[in-house]
Amino acid sequence: MSSRTDVGRFFRHSTIYALGSIVNRAGAFLLLPLYTSRLSTGEYGTLELYYVIASVVSGLLSVGIAHATLRFYFDYPEQRERNTLVTTNLIASLLISGCGAGLLLLIAEPLSSLVLGVPGPRWAMPVVLATLVLELSSQVSLAYLRARELSVFFVVLSVVKLLIQCIANVIALTQFNAGVVGILFGNFLAVALGWLILTCYTISKCGLRFEMAKVSPVLRYSLPFLYITVLALFSANLDRLLINSLISIEAVGLYALAQKFAKLIADLIGEPFNRAYGSFRFTIMDQSDAATIQARIFRYAAVALAIVTMGVAYFAVDVIRIMAASSYLPASTLVPPLALAAGLGVLTYVTQTGVLYAKKSDALFRITLIRTVVVAVLAYPAIAGFELAGICALALLDAVLGLVLTHRMSQRYFAVQYDLRRLGLLGLLAMVFYGASLPAAMLTDSVAIVVKVALICLFLLAIHSTGVLTAPERKWIRERWRRLRPAADRIET
Repeated sequence: MSSRTDVGRFFRHSTIYALGSIVNRAGAFLLLPLYTSRLSTGEYGTLELYYVIASVVSGLLSVGIAHATLRFYFDYPEQRERNTLVTTNLIASLLISGCGAGLLLLIAEPLSSLVLGVPGPRWAMPVVLATLVLELSSQVSLAYLRARELSVFFVVLSVVKLLIQCIANVIALTQFNAGVVGILFGNFLAVALGWLILTCYTISKCGLRFEMAKVSPVLRYSLPFLYITVLALFSANLDRLLINSLISIEAVGLYALAQKFAKLIADLIGEPFNRAYGSFRFTIMDQSDAATIQARIFRYAAVALAIVTMGVAYFAVDVIRIMAASSYLPASTLVPPLALAAGLGVLTYVTQTGVLYAKKSDALFRITLIRTVVVAVLAYPAIAGFELAGICALALLDAVLGLVLTHRMSQRYFAVQYDLRRLGLLGLLAMVFYGASLPAAMLTDSVAIVVKVALICLFLLAIHSTGVLTAPERKWIRERWRRLRPAADRIET
C-alpha cells in the first residue's frame, strides 16, 4: 500500500470525524447563550467544578482500558480473539468504574463540599457518578468503532447524543429552572442513550466473552497510564481549585468560559485527528515509509491547528460579546494563550507514536511527572501574583514542555525527520498575523470583524504561497478548488 493511499485513508476518516466534531461543537455553543443567561458567573463556576470532579474521577476509574483496547486490538491476527479482547475490556471497565463510583457515592456530600467550599445540590454528585460509569464503559465500545474505522457510525451517534443533551438541557433550564442539576441530568440522559446503543452494537458484533488472560496484559500496559492520568488530572484541575481559593468562584466561571473556546482546538482538530490517527499509526508501522508519513501528517496537523487557533483567538471576543452577558466579556482576553496551549497539546499526541509503538508507556509517565512538578511549583505564585493571566501563561509553558519532552523521548524508539524549515515558517506566519490583529481592538465591532476576516484570508493565502506546503500539495489544493467552483455555481443557480 503506497504512502499516498495511506494518507488518503487517514484523511478520509479524519474529515468524517471533523464534520461530526463541527456539528457537536456548534450545538454545544448554541447552548452557551442559554447557560450564560440562565446561570450567574458563580453558578457557571460551580458547574465547572462539578466537571472537575467528573474529570478526576473519570481519570482514576478509566485506568486506560479504552486506549489499551485500541493498542492491543491489532496484536491479534484472528477476529475472534480481537472480539474477545473488546468484550473482556468492556466488562472489566464496567466493573471497575461501577465499584469505584459506588464507593465514592458514600462520600459524595463531603467531597462536593470540599471542592465547592459549600454544600452542593443533593442530586448533583449521584448524577455525575452515574454518568461517569456509563461514559467509561462506552469508551471501550468507541475504541472498537475506531479500530474498525467505522467513522460514520461514530459521528452519527455523537450527533444523536448531542441532540438529546441540547433538548434536555433547554427544557431543564427554561421550563423547570433546574440550574446546575438540570444540566448534569441532561448530560446523563445523552450518555445513557449512547451507552445503550454502543453496548448493544458491540455485543451483537463481538459476542459476550470474558477471558482473564486478556485482562492482565492490558492492565499491565495501562497501569502507567493510570499514574499519568493521576498526575495530569492534578495539574489540569489544580488551576480551577486555586482560582476558587485565591480569587473567586466568579473567576472560575470566566476561566471556564475561556477554556470552552480553547477546547474548540481539540474538538475541531484534535478529536477527529486523534480518533483517526490513534489506530491508523499502528497499521503503517511495518512499512518502510512510516516515518515519512508521520512527518507529513504532523505538518498537516500543524497547518490545520494554526488556522483554527488563529480563528479562535481572533473572534472569541466578538462571539462572547454577542452571546453572553457583559460580566463574561473579560474571558476573551484569556482565550489566545489557552488556545495556543491546546494546539500544542494536539501536536504532542502526534509525537507519542514512537513511545506507544514500543509500548514504553512508563516514559510518558516520567514526562507527565516532570510537567506536574513544574505546574505544582509555579501554580500558586502564578495565580497569587498575576491572577488569571498567570495561570494562562503557566498553561502555555506546560504545553511547550510537554511537546518538547515527548518529541525527544519518542525519537529514541522511532526516529522521524520533521520538516523544520516549513514548520518554522508556519510558526513565523502565525505570529505575524496574530500581531497584525491586535490593533483591531481599537476599531468598532463591525469594522474589527471585517478586518479580522480579511486577515484570516490573507493568512490562508500566505500558507499556500510561501512554502509551508510543497508544490504537489499546492497543486492538489488548486485542483480541488477548481472542482468545487462549478459545484458552488450550480448550487447558486
